[in-house]
Amino acid sequence: MGRSLGSVFRQELANLDKDPDTYKTAMSNLRTIVKDLDAKALHVFLTQLSETKEIGFDSGGGYTVSLFEDLARSHGVKISPHVETIMPVIVRTLSSCGGALSVQQACSKAVAAIARYGIDPTMAEDKKRNVIHSLCKPLSDSLLDSQHQQHLALGASLCLKSLVDCDSWRFASSEMVNTLCQSLAIALEVASESHMALVIALAKRNAFTVEAYARLFVKSGLRILELGVVEGDAQKRVLAVQMLNFLMKYLNPKSLSSEVELVLQEMEKHVEDEVYFVRVAVHETLGTAERLIREADGENCKIQFSGGEGDNMESVCFHQRNRSSEFDESVCSMSNHSRRSRRNRKKRRSERSRHGFRQDSFTVLLENREQLRQYSESSSSSSIHDRSGTTTPTEDIFEKPKSYSEAKVKTEETVTESRRDRSKKTVLRWGLSFFSVVVAGLASFMWVHLRDDMMMLPPHLVPT
Repeated sequence: MGRSLGSVFRQELANLDKDPDTYKTAMSNLRTIVKDLDAKALHVFLTQLSETKEIGFDSGGGYTVSLFEDLARSHGVKISPHVETIMPVIVRTLSSCGGALSVQQACSKAVAAIARYGIDPTMAEDKKRNVIHSLCKPLSDSLLDSQHQQHLALGASLCLKSLVDCDSWRFASSEMVNTLCQSLAIALEVASESHMALVIALAKRNAFTVEAYARLFVKSGLRILELGVVEGDAQKRVLAVQMLNFLMKYLNPKSLSSEVELVLQEMEKHVEDEVYFVRVAVHETLGTAERLIREADGENCKIQFSGGEGDNMESVCFHQRNRSSEFDESVCSMSNHSRRSRRNRKKRRSERSRHGFRQDSFTVLLENREQLRQYSESSSSSSIHDRSGTTTPTEDIFEKPKSYSEAKVKTEETVTESRRDRSKKTVLRWGLSFFSVVVAGLASFMWVHLRDDMMMLPPHLVPT
């Protein structure tokens, strides 16, 4: 069966280089062969496909690689033991395709299909990690060959991005992710667009691991941005700015604390870029950088204010207020709001005073002084220079409190005398009541003794 399968496969593979009609028929027959394979035939088919040396030299090579995607969809987890046989074919195809985008896309779809269908949720965790490791390791190593085989590195980064975006990437070990970040940091020296897209994908899925390489990625992004300006490559500038933006968004700000200022300064140089999409990306990145700077200033303000003794709060909180214009505007708006609030409170207080509400002592003093001045002016014409001994208004003013005090004393004396009279009358009334009680008691006692004496006298004789 394996021998007959190999001859049929080779015949259909050879038909891929012929006219378009023969090509379509050959691909249709190959897909039919893939769907009908059993476990034993699958191994033979993959062996025959991997031994085809010229699989990537013609236009049909990319589509031949797409057969791996059909195998993964049709056979699922049965293909997982054959990943180590498939990946060398994909790497060889990427290195020999001459940078053809259709071939690179076919390889990336095959890798994503194997990761998606070749892993079953019921599989053991170590088997899941092994499948991801077998897919990722050859592609990660291919990134380091970028100086000699640039097409291989570009295709490998595209395949890795599709792998990272796949849901099965969560089964990747931390060691594998760390190895990939190391290779990617070195590969970014060639300023590849697909490499920057891979950095963005890793920042979304593995932020904790990427934080260790954040500064290297930021420096590479700034260098690629300047290179895009020199080369006039708008796509390179857009991807570099987007990579910087996503790094600041998804990573811990502490890992980029020393680089955010530099990113902000570089973005300000490209605000007026000639390409619209570059300007949009630059403005978004500027907003992210300014937000991180404000948050960092706020945290530093809290730490310094809580730890310092006798420090001025304004000098601690606003020592870096000139870093961004937005921060200055927010501070000014808060100050204006506080001043407006104070003015409104004073206005409401004065209105309450005018309408009969509580007035402060200073206002009352001014009103009394004004009334005194008007009274003095109105009375000066008639009595202030009176030589006949009459009192002046000033004397009257100062005598009024004296008469008032005298009247008050007299009133108090009257009240005291009235109280004494009432107390005397009360004592007298109680005394009379007590005396009447005593007299009544004495009369009753005398009456009792007198009656007894009368009973003891002899009776008078009455004539008959």
